[in-house]
Amino acid sequence: MIATVEINTTTEEGIWSTFKSPVTGKIKGVHSLYFIFRGEKDLFYFDWWKFK
Repeated sequence: MIATVEINTTTEEGIWSTFKSPVTGKIKGVHSLYFIFRGEKDLFYFDWWKFK
């Protein structure tokens, strides 16, 4: 695991928000990336992501 992001879903529907999390440790090379979402059905809308 390189990062964990807590998502606050109590905001009004239709309002987009940006969430950030630091990457833990130094990552080198090519790796597979997996997103794991936990919670109830229809958690949130996931539009995009990026590393900076």
